[in-house]
This record gives sequence, C-alpha cells and structure tokens, in this order.
Amino acid sequence: MGHEGNVVVDSIRSYGEVKFLKEKEGVILVGVVAPRKLRFQRIQERTREGDPLSWEEFVRLDEKDFKSGKGENGRNIKKCLGSADFLLENIGTKEELISKVEGILAKID
Repeated sequence: MGHEGNVVVDSIRSYGEVKFLKEKEGVILVGVVAPRKLRFQRIQERTREGDPLSWEEFVRLDEKDFKSGKGENGRNIKKCLGSADFLLENIGTKEELISKVEGILAKID
C-alpha cells in the first residue's frame, strides 16, 4: 500500500469527527495517551503561545476536552480514544513514540 498520499489529522476531540472519519475507506484511527502530569510537563517545556501556564488551568482545560458539550459534536476525548483502532502510550522519548508509530504502520501495510 505504501504511505504516499496519506494524511494525518490530529486533535480529534468529538465523536462526530470520529464517526465522519470512520465512514471513509482506509481510515485508521490511532489514539495517543499519556499521563496528565507528563503532558503538563511537556507543555511547560515547549512554551507555545496560548498554552496553559498553571497546573490548575491545564487541569480545567484537560477536563473540558475529555468530556464537555452535548451530543456527538461536544468534546469527548474519552469516547474518541475508545473508538481508536490502535492506542499508543506516549510515556517515553520521541524516538520511542516514532518506533511505536512505525510498528502500527507495518501492521496496516
């Protein structure tokens, strides 16, 4: 099959997006998870404009992403992750994550 012409979509937060994508032929959904404290640490290290500055702000936004809004178009990362074809735990180095992604790509080729 090869990977030419493939597309990666990130930041899927609503089940409506998942349903839309799953209706398309050849779509593979990969969920990436990491502990909250590790994600906050990484945000602090990258210092991107608009990132939450405090732990409290981060937790508030994180909880909103995991379940807020109504219906299929409301944010519900938990349900999105439950619909993923593969689930990766991103707790190591960038190289380790790349290796895990390459393992998935080898399975779907």
